Amino acid sequence: MRKWFRAVGFVLMLLPTVVEAQQGSLEGKWYGVIKEYHFGEPRRNLTISFAGSTPICIWQEIGKAVDRTSCSIQSKSIRLTTSFGSAVQLAPNHGSLDGTFTLKDGQKFVLSMGREQIDDAKLESLFPGTAPAKACRGIISLVVRGYYSYGRTALWMELKPNSVTVWYRVGLAADDGTTVPTSKDGMTLLSRAIPLKSDGDRLSFVNPFTHAQYTLRPKGSDYQVDMKNDGGLWAGNLSCQ
Repeated sequence: MRKWFRAVGFVLMLLPTVVEAQQGSLEGKWYGVIKEYHFGEPRRNLTISFAGSTPICIWQEIGKAVDRTSCSIQSKSIRLTTSFGSAVQLAPNHGSLDGTFTLKDGQKFVLSMGREQIDDAKLESLFPGTAPAKACRGIISLVVRGYYSYGRTALWMELKPNSVTVWYRVGLAADDGTTVPTSKDGMTLLSRAIPLKSDGDRLSFVNPFTHAQYTLRPKGSDYQVDMKNDGGLWAGNLSCQ
């Protein structure tokens, strides 16, 4: 009987150490992606801390305010409900947190979180097509006039880390200052997901049909754009959102 009491006492002495080790493995900031999520930004951050043995969770969709929410740990599984009613369930898995993200209407998605931040380029490499696009719009004008002269051209580009989708409208009057597009509606789609190359801070791509070469040079959050084709050099500015 004494041996039994001693064994129980030893286990009870170990319990706080085990709990502290579990808390230490979960505590801190986690970065993740909701796989195949098509309702907006798929990236989420989760910060876990502890007040004694009580877990405290801060949930955040990238680009939006933090969501301080209650959470619980049951059988090594972390459970929380966001302010929008979505249910999150995660479990430790070899240094990551893997589980599910379930919308209020019952739609369920795979969610995986790790310790490394996920920028647009990494998001695109992990899940092609999911990185948010930067919308840029502007006008380019012919600088060196040649045989093919169409006045000015309106451009709408959706930039991703490794590709660009382009819409255009040609034949704008040279003195028309109101033609910067406010949306891509009514414009002609040039091509989707044109491969985008980077050289330092410059971006470039080639029109897959005419082989015209586009170069984008950053100007703050916007770009100066040059386009070279058989008709000469076109140049202008793109305002980005």
